[in-house]
Amino acid sequence: MQKLATMALMTSLFLTGCASTDGNFLGDVSTQLFTEAVDKKCRSELNDNKTYQMVALLMSDVQKNKLEDKVCGCVADEAIKSVSMNEIGQAVIDSSARPRIVTKAVTQTLSACVQKLI
Repeated sequence: MQKLATMALMTSLFLTGCASTDGNFLGDVSTQLFTEAVDKKCRSELNDNKTYQMVALLMSDVQKNKLEDKVCGCVADEAIKSVSMNEIGQAVIDSSARPRIVTKAVTQTLSACVQKLI
């Protein structure tokens, strides 16, 4: 199973590098992996929020997904700006540092994005 995960990661790194237009292979890959981690954390934070849970009761699944996509898309875009490339690289490489760095980025940007969309 570990070999399969490693192969999948290597393949995604290779394909992402091929798609890079500015030649910044590692930066592009790190940013993409960090953005995915931020998106996942954002959705988790939203779904754990009591206010969001109350509002979500009045929404269809499509509406909830659309709102999550907007909010967490904003968070992912803004999170990249709130941390340094060094922190992004550390979050990608060091699994023990990842939760701290991702949580920091989400915490700094989530409320601003919710306010922007309201």
